[in-house]
Amino acid sequence: MSRLKPQPTKPQGPASEEAGYREAPQNPRGIPRCTRNDGVAGEGCRPEGRRYINPSHRARFVVIGVLLLSIFALASPAFGRELRISTFHSEVVVLPDSTIDVTETIEVQFIGAWNGVYRTIPVEYLGPSGFNYSLIVEDASATENGSALRIDKSRQGANLEFKIYVPGATDSRHTLLLHYRVLNGLRYFNDHDELYWNVTGTEWTVPLGSASAHVLLPAGATGVHAAQYTGAYGSRAQDAQVEILGSNVTVQTSRPLAFREGLTLIVGWDKGFVREPTRSDLIAQFLRSNWPLFAPVVVFLGMFWLWFTRGRDPQVGSVAVQYEPPAGLTPGEVGTLVDEEADMRDITASIVDLAVRGYLTIEERKTDHMMGLYASEDFAFNLKKKPAEWAGAKPHELLLLAGLFDNGRRESVDLSELQNRFYRNLPGIRSSIFDSLVGHGYYAHRPDEVRGVYIGGQDLAVASSVCNYGLIPGQLTGMLGPNSPGFPMGDNLVCLANPGRDFYHLITSMFLHGSWMHIIGNMWFLWLFGNNIEDSMTRPRFIAFYLICGLAAAFAQTYTDPGSNVPMVGASGAISGVMGAYLVLYPRVRVHTLVFLGFFITTVALPAWVMLLYWAFLQVASGLVALGGSQVGGVAVWAHVGGFLAGIILVKFFQRADYVPVRNESVWRPRRTLWG
Repeated sequence: MSRLKPQPTKPQGPASEEAGYREAPQNPRGIPRCTRNDGVAGEGCRPEGRRYINPSHRARFVVIGVLLLSIFALASPAFGRELRISTFHSEVVVLPDSTIDVTETIEVQFIGAWNGVYRTIPVEYLGPSGFNYSLIVEDASATENGSALRIDKSRQGANLEFKIYVPGATDSRHTLLLHYRVLNGLRYFNDHDELYWNVTGTEWTVPLGSASAHVLLPAGATGVHAAQYTGAYGSRAQDAQVEILGSNVTVQTSRPLAFREGLTLIVGWDKGFVREPTRSDLIAQFLRSNWPLFAPVVVFLGMFWLWFTRGRDPQVGSVAVQYEPPAGLTPGEVGTLVDEEADMRDITASIVDLAVRGYLTIEERKTDHMMGLYASEDFAFNLKKKPAEWAGAKPHELLLLAGLFDNGRRESVDLSELQNRFYRNLPGIRSSIFDSLVGHGYYAHRPDEVRGVYIGGQDLAVASSVCNYGLIPGQLTGMLGPNSPGFPMGDNLVCLANPGRDFYHLITSMFLHGSWMHIIGNMWFLWLFGNNIEDSMTRPRFIAFYLICGLAAAFAQTYTDPGSNVPMVGASGAISGVMGAYLVLYPRVRVHTLVFLGFFITTVALPAWVMLLYWAFLQVASGLVALGGSQVGGVAVWAHVGGFLAGIILVKFFQRADYVPVRNESVWRPRRTLWG
């Protein structure tokens, strides 16, 4: 499955290039079902044929538990909130050292209670050779009436996002000044230099009453010429007036800009008035914009150095064939030395060797059932040497004997008895075997620890996090006690249930994953569906919605298998809720899906409701097949079902009161302008 395919359009300018937008279908006649007076479909009108519930009456239909009611305040609609941008003016000074000094004046009217405003600036573009070209923005600050404002800077894909906090942004007007410097905002040609600047950006989700800019070029600049473009992304309209007076260029829009419309200004002048970057500057900018391309080179050089200094086999002379194992090593140690793994075969070999050396005997037992119609087979281990006679055994053998015979307190034990307790001794036995080989000089470091470093971390750390902070249904319900069977997590590790009911695991389990593929898969689906659902709410509501869907998923999985000892981790339950919300709000949006036809791979554009309902059917079918178990192929399918249903039910209660799903735009991009 791939992200929805964008419509190819000619960009308005470098500062208007964006990614991540969606196609939305039109009605059967190809005509938007509703438009505003200015002809823009979507926000501010309602598609025909849809019935809307008055937000003030929504609470009457909410039947949710105490847990949901405790945070329902986050989900309740906000009334009377509006943000208006009356004027947007930008002062751009082109300095002789080729840097750009930008000061933006934004007059904002806040209606209702707000925290502030976002300013989104596109900074990453595709260069002429197909490589990335990134603007370098520094020294960002925001003020109001000379007082500094708090500002947070973050990257959102190809954009640089400034979050400006405005104190007292409740039913008031404010004039904000945003200042920043751009180190590489100019373009250089053979006969002229040029500033290609997106004045306002195209990420505003509210109209701009007036937009203007004043560009001051270096003193004495000649050959000054300018052009302007207005409108939505890709527009070639020119609804603005440009005035050139010496080294000054002024542009003023002749009409208000609708939401997601912007103003782009192009100014050119003769060469020789600004310093062009040197070759070293260009190389540094290229490396900064395309650093991922060089990560493999750095990794290769690092690994080559490690191999050259430590990984090469030492130079040795002739090697004589040896038909006997190295002296002083037990079968378990030899087996570990062969494959660098202390697995169950090595431990089994150690048990047989102890029997050969007289520490124990192994007895096969057969028991007839149903008057001899069938028989069951088991093995009994009988202790022959008392603990006082274990002095000749190696450390791992002492641990093995102690685990089998309960430190010598039992003289006989059946193999079937060991399956629920012996696993607790396995990590210590394996660790002792590795320590013995390191002590004999066969390894400089334990191979299991070295492998852990090279693959990015220790298996113990991952397994410990999953066991300690994952959700174990049987632990939550109290059905697992301290002596309950543990869940094996690899050759050396076992997860034991804690008798305490740690309810915070309901939250922590959502943010843990068992592998890189696990987290990549979940984040891929969140990236596909999450941004539009966040747009339909506010960010705090989306967070609350996400967490509630995750809780519903956890409760659904726990209800279907309350005695499970399998730790449950991952964000898929909460993300399933996001997918359920997407089914409600955007059922007809086309999803480009990979289809495998034998050796051929193609894509098919399916409505979202087809793909999502098919996925939900697979989850329910898989859950019904293994209703008695907690997982199907390592997947908690009932958590998916519970989260999906929660998203379908709750999305309308968390949706903004003034939000209407945009179903008929040919281009749909995520909003990143306001928060409240």
